[in-house]
Amino acid sequence: AMELRELERKEQTQLETQTKVMGQFIERWWLKQYGRRPHWARKYFPKEVDNELAIVFFEKCLASLKLEEQFEITYHKKKEIPSNLKPASHFPKDNWYQAELNPCAAYTGKNRAWPLYDIAEKERIRSLYPLRFACPAVNDTEVLLTKTKLKKAGFTEKEIDSLLPVAERQNPNNSEWYLLYKFEKAILPDSKALPL
Repeated sequence: AMELRELERKEQTQLETQTKVMGQFIERWWLKQYGRRPHWARKYFPKEVDNELAIVFFEKCLASLKLEEQFEITYHKKKEIPSNLKPASHFPKDNWYQAELNPCAAYTGKNRAWPLYDIAEKERIRSLYPLRFACPAVNDTEVLLTKTKLKKAGFTEKEIDSLLPVAERQNPNNSEWYLLYKFEKAILPDSKALPL
């Protein structure tokens, strides 16, 4: 029994040696032929790997796959997109404006994808917020005033509420909207209190 175990051990050792030698030979031959190549995914950041795998298996980026689930109408080639459909970059860049846009279709390319908007969105948004697009003309005898400045000029809250605003603007510091009122300087109750 002892001799049998010794024989099995020698055979196992011999097999391991042959396997190691063969492995070394194949590795040397492979490296000589092709060089040491790292896995293709290593050149990407972890977040990018999922996108690259989507391209490998579905021939589309993750953004394209998501938009295809979201929209019934999708275009795979830019030349297929009708002239009335545009990306968000075609419209004003203001955050409030971009948030108002309603997408109706999507472009889903291999590496890039984005929602598409009908150019009629311009008129729809303009009709929703006419005062935001208003550009009232003011001459030397007129002034545009905010609610705060009207209060400083002596107007009461009730009087201000009865006035008709001519425009609406957004405060760049806090993004809040405020109304503008047009007045003749001469009829202001306390024009000296205003920085006109």
